[in-house]
Amino acid sequence: MDGREIPGFYFDTDKKKYFKIQKTHQLPPNAKHSASNVIRESRKQKIDKELVLRTQKRRKETIVRRYSPLIQANLNREIGDRIGSYYVRTSWPEACASTLPNTPEIVFEPANCIRFFDRDPVTRNMYIVQADNIVKRRRPNEDADLEAYTSSPSVEDDLSYMYEPWDEVARLTSPISSLTCLPASGALAVTSIGSDRSPMVYLTDPDKDGPYIGQKFTPRGVNTIWGASTWAPTTSDNSVAAADTEKLAVAASSSVLLFTRAEGGNWQSSPVFKTKSDVLTVDWISPYLISMGCRNGKIFLYDTRCKDSSQILRHPCSILTLKHTDQQTQVVCAGIEGAICLYDFRASRSSSTSLNGNSHDNEGNISHRYPNRNGRKRRKLQQAVSTKRSQPIVTYGDVTNASLTPAIDLHPRLGLVAIAHDRSPSAVLLHNLWSGKLIREMRLDKSRPLHSASAMRCLKFMDREDGDGVDLWANCDGGIVRYRT
Repeated sequence: MDGREIPGFYFDTDKKKYFKIQKTHQLPPNAKHSASNVIRESRKQKIDKELVLRTQKRRKETIVRRYSPLIQANLNREIGDRIGSYYVRTSWPEACASTLPNTPEIVFEPANCIRFFDRDPVTRNMYIVQADNIVKRRRPNEDADLEAYTSSPSVEDDLSYMYEPWDEVARLTSPISSLTCLPASGALAVTSIGSDRSPMVYLTDPDKDGPYIGQKFTPRGVNTIWGASTWAPTTSDNSVAAADTEKLAVAASSSVLLFTRAEGGNWQSSPVFKTKSDVLTVDWISPYLISMGCRNGKIFLYDTRCKDSSQILRHPCSILTLKHTDQQTQVVCAGIEGAICLYDFRASRSSSTSLNGNSHDNEGNISHRYPNRNGRKRRKLQQAVSTKRSQPIVTYGDVTNASLTPAIDLHPRLGLVAIAHDRSPSAVLLHNLWSGKLIREMRLDKSRPLHSASAMRCLKFMDREDGDGVDLWANCDGGIVRYRT
């Protein structure tokens, strides 16, 4: 007998005979051809077969470089994959963070009730979201001799925008969810959440068209628009085509919309991605690659060249923010709870052997949440972490106890990750991008009116207008402050 499968019979490899599959109570104990043992054996064979196929696929997709160290270093330099030195990864971020002052400068007073802000890097015009649905603009002060003003504030405050009026640019019909300035043309993209009115994408050129003039898009079948992200094309050979001067990705309910602006200035929209779960955040990794974070914790990548998407990572909770680094294979992810993580697409597989120290649910956190070692919830969480969730390479501050979504931003050249926590008083935490080490905690001084215990909703690293240095901007208590390097 060759052991081929016959329905209703079990082939015993030891006895070389077929036995009829019967119920367990009709056979002697530990009989191999009982129904329960046959089901258990078939399940085990299926798992072993999948494991072999997965191992073969991993071995086939793994590339082993067989070069000498000198040739390897030259190749890494040519393709731009050279890893920074120990000084760049450790001492350099600490040196950059040490130049930031403990006390920030006030750029805009708290009376403005600012929720979001962004700045045009060319004209330096500041755009803010006031209250819930009002977008305003303020130009920089053109008067160089600010000391002539007798009502000049203290030297601790920033005077760049002090004496210019606010211009109202737009007023939407529902609360605003994101404000994005497109650096290539100075255009402004505003998205609204939607309530009794439909959510909206508002695109305008305030300097060219004037206030209240722009294109409005109300996507069909979309209940909520969560946010938007843009990619600034460069002049290199790897930039986008000349016909597509600017692109905007919008997270709209359970889909992603791609807005493309042609040379004529008109915007065109098209749905490029759809899933069963809500897409809460989007971010451009390269001119042709978009990362998307969903409510169920999945991270997808969409390639605009082949117009296809793929799931690449799995976070343990809903994803609210994605930030790309200078490496096109890495992304920083922040959810509604747990640690802020740095993932690498090349290490997207989950760790089934152990829970490393960088895991968002390591042994220490699991033991603290579920002290009973043999508890069902603890065993279920350990199995989910080891088999279903991607393991990060670096973790930053824990935001489990935060009442609001923390604002984060990173600067790859400085090697810093800035995280705003709604502690009392509000604080900005600076972490090392490559090691996750907490470098500084800058708490706001309570002695000034702005520095009360309130949350920060927006945090941005911005290059100076003279190109000499990087400043950290944050909104707090309805105003905007700046940490000047």
